[in-house]
Amino acid sequence: MSSNALTGPEIWTRGPLDGGAPSQDAGPDPRAAPPARQLAWVGAHGGAGTSTLATVLGGVDGG
Repeated sequence: MSSNALTGPEIWTRGPLDGGAPSQDAGPDPRAAPPARQLAWVGAHGGAGTSTLATVLGGVDGG
């Protein structure tokens, strides 16, 4: 890159910036968090691991 090349800004923004704060009556963003669901881990070959998965990732050991 030559020393006389123009460089762009370090921070790029996308879309218009009106500077306004979001309205207080707006509900929570439905994309913010997935809905909670219960998981059941089932060991297919009788080995250990389902209890560990249930403990670490959540859910229950389904046997």
